[in-house]
Amino acid sequence: MAAIQNEVSEYVKTLTEALREEFGERLLYVGLQGSCMRGEATENSDIDIMAVLNVLNPADMDAYRRVVKSLEYADRSCGFLCGRKDLLEWNRCEICHLVHTTKDCFGRLAGLVPEYTKEDVLEYIRIMTGNLYHALCHSRVHGKEAAWENMLQDACKQAFFILQNKRYVESGTFAVSKAELLELLSGTDARVLEQAMGGKAGKAGKAFRAEGSDLTPEQRFALLFDWCRQTLVWAADRS
Repeated sequence: MAAIQNEVSEYVKTLTEALREEFGERLLYVGLQGSCMRGEATENSDIDIMAVLNVLNPADMDAYRRVVKSLEYADRSCGFLCGRKDLLEWNRCEICHLVHTTKDCFGRLAGLVPEYTKEDVLEYIRIMTGNLYHALCHSRVHGKEAAWENMLQDACKQAFFILQNKRYVESGTFAVSKAELLELLSGTDARVLEQAMGGKAGKAGKAFRAEGSDLTPEQRFALLFDWCRQTLVWAADRS
């Protein structure tokens, strides 16, 4: 894991230098997101980068692409590119999650985003949970055979993001990694997060096995769906 993190750090440094050479003072920010930021990356994980320019246009997108393609790990590169004014106008319900799940590598993200409130974070939870509820229903009713089973891992990933924000509303603490968050949860919330960790996670920072889950697909689906319903009620009670 340490070797992977070192490789990612070197890549981000090289990318930032290349972007500064390409865009000059127009480059305002570079940050690291995703599993690499959380310390959960494997050798095949995407490298999620956020970059902010003073203004973004289609020609800038092409230039950014050329820079990325010129470097190592181009096949693993992904992320979010935007202009400063566009970011200031961004939906405030996403800002809390964005700030807490992005590591500053060049510049300071907190100084480039609009302010957010607790109600904004609750709105994020409501929207994300509603979308997950709908996705579960749609895949089960209208999807191809086994579609709902195939979407469960992605659904658990979305639940992890929701749980990060739910815990933040409850305590003011934003846990970045799954292991850190699990130590703060109990009950159904903890059971859902364990599914995102492979279904066999332990407390107190114990390693988890990502190869599978102790629950059947049917049990995982029921757990997630019931949790969505409970979370919608939880959010409504705090509005």
